[in-house]
Amino acid sequence: YIDWTELVVTECPDALKGHLLLTTFRGRARECHLLGGFRETPYTSSTKPDQITLTWSEDSKTTQNVLWRTSTAVKTGAVRFHKKNAPNAQHMQIAATYEAIDDRKLANDRVSHRFTAALRGLKSGTTYSYQVGDPETNTWSDEKDFTTAPESSDTFSFVHLTDTHNRETAGKLLAAGYARTPKPSLVTISGDLVDFGLHRDCWDKLFTYLGEPIARIPVIPSIGNHDDQDGLGPGTFLKQFALGAPNFGDIPAERAC
Repeated sequence: YIDWTELVVTECPDALKGHLLLTTFRGRARECHLLGGFRETPYTSSTKPDQITLTWSEDSKTTQNVLWRTSTAVKTGAVRFHKKNAPNAQHMQIAATYEAIDDRKLANDRVSHRFTAALRGLKSGTTYSYQVGDPETNTWSDEKDFTTAPESSDTFSFVHLTDTHNRETAGKLLAAGYARTPKPSLVTISGDLVDFGLHRDCWDKLFTYLGEPIARIPVIPSIGNHDDQDGLGPGTFLKQFALGAPNFGDIPAERAC
């Protein structure tokens, strides 16, 4: 590698002698394959919303962030919601914004849209029903529900996962935890959510495997070294979850990083 001078070629097969050696930066090694460099996602995006995910960036008692994925054909999104089973409940609709997630090495679905909507002014300890979709084409997901955190609570339950690495086993463990009583209040994932943080096909697998529970209970992930692939930054990770800007206070920037 250009930036790893201690790593040198010590042997060369006779068949390669006299040929050019193409070098790259260590952090860009995965992008420089001459063979097998392109990938395909087994779970392509479409105009129907999927990968519906809940998380927080503000008060868990009065807010809820909702995220989902569509193809690039969808340019508008919204969440419509109401108090569950409440007579004459007011139906509300909140517009969403989106970011494009571009994986240049995906041969079959290079770009997708990740929508985010922030629901505020909710009532604590209350269950809401909601749908996500495109108000322009009137395309909506199935109805799902979530419950805001209670005003005060001595105890709560949660599911903890770690090193999920976009494996199907993680979804099975989450489903088992979600099926227990009482229902968990949140899901934590302590790093290494996927194998390669810049590969969107890894994220497509993770969200597909985690499935229905993360559309009903919020996910609070922390970043692992695999999610910040090869030191190239956690940009794709951050687009998957509306976690808000970190507040490092008076910690020097180099330590905060």
